[in-house]
Amino acid sequence: MKRFLNILLLFILNMGLLHAEEAQQETPVLTKALRDTIQERLKLARRYSTNVRTTNIKLARLHINRVLQLSDSLNLQNADYYAAAGDVEDLAFNYERNKPASGGKMDEATALAAAKSCYKYYQKAYDLYLSGARDYGKNGLRQQSRLSQTAMQYFLLTNGFQVNAGQSFKKGDLNTTLDEFRMTFDGSKSSFLNSAYQSDAKRFSGFETFLADSTQNRALYNCATVSSALGRLDESLVYYDSLKVRGYEPEKVFRNTVAIYSSRKDTVMLITELISAIETLPRNTWFQRNLLQIYLDRQNWKEAEQIADRCIAVDSTDAQTICVRGQLYEIRGEVENAMTQYLRSYALDSTQANVCSYIGRIHYNKAVALKSKLYDQRRFKQINRELQPIYNEALPWYERAYQYDTLHQDKTIPIAIREILYSRFTQDRCPNRSELIDQYNEVSRAYGLVEFGQ
Repeated sequence: MKRFLNILLLFILNMGLLHAEEAQQETPVLTKALRDTIQERLKLARRYSTNVRTTNIKLARLHINRVLQLSDSLNLQNADYYAAAGDVEDLAFNYERNKPASGGKMDEATALAAAKSCYKYYQKAYDLYLSGARDYGKNGLRQQSRLSQTAMQYFLLTNGFQVNAGQSFKKGDLNTTLDEFRMTFDGSKSSFLNSAYQSDAKRFSGFETFLADSTQNRALYNCATVSSALGRLDESLVYYDSLKVRGYEPEKVFRNTVAIYSSRKDTVMLITELISAIETLPRNTWFQRNLLQIYLDRQNWKEAEQIADRCIAVDSTDAQTICVRGQLYEIRGEVENAMTQYLRSYALDSTQANVCSYIGRIHYNKAVALKSKLYDQRRFKQINRELQPIYNEALPWYERAYQYDTLHQDKTIPIAIREILYSRFTQDRCPNRSELIDQYNEVSRAYGLVEFGQ
């Protein structure tokens, strides 16, 4: 039995070593056979892309793509291979563009795709020629100039690949759209294109447009909005941060970042962002009102008062914020100050159901307090007589609130109205009892409450 276990253990160890050897062999090695395969593929790619009689873009792409796959797997990083791939795409673009001359019809999408691929391959080749200048010698220098100038032509032709981005966006391909807008921005910063521009500024004068802050800012903004649409919110925030530093349309940028933090329900960052927006845009009350609402929801009354005062100082006609200021006074027990703010808000906008309800509530609460006092003093006969003058002040405000509370959300409105009406139509010799009961039942139905007599 022991011998069997030893044999089994040796078998397992040998299998492990075998798999380890196989894993090591999975890493490709540039053998003579692979080198010959690459050279043969390169020859075929050139044959199908440079010989007029044998031109076949599909086959040329097939062979050059195989070269690039082998190159990547072997980590060869050969500039000549990428330059050759770019040449195939350059041919593909010109072939598509020249179709009308022979009676055909150019496919714009195919041409634009070839232009973009050519640009990317040339950029990769340029970087490799530049970093390996000693290895490529004079040929590398010539290639750098050729590639950068041809790539510049494609960059300008496609309006910095914004034309490609427009087409990709129409197709709903947001990932490609984002990549192309990023190319617009990166192109203006690229030493690859700048070398072409510096070599012939007059010929490539159109490139100056892409060096302008306005063009770069629009490209960054497009990157921010598309990445946000893709759900890549962290990436989107990075773009927006860059736009903040650049001072690009701060209101629009801050509104979008606020929306991102709101969607994440990240209240801490949302408050930070709103404070930053208020510091940047002190005259914009939109951010102040949003911060005010957060403080109200969190019952941070002191901070809410500060923001409300600041907002009103900027816009003294902001009826809603003035109403909130009244609420804050009422929370502190300063009823007279609260009433002053409510009446001020009502004067600015008389259609606010909540303001009408709040004014009615202050009067109604006086009646409630008086009623409790009279009960404690056992002065029952005086209750109705002394409450009615206060009810006379409260009821019109509640009736206005009922008129404007079309969604019937404020349940304090029917409670107060029903209480006041009930105190009247249940009295002896009430002259308009049926009318008051009808009003009582109308309000009850509107808010889903039990009608009188049911």
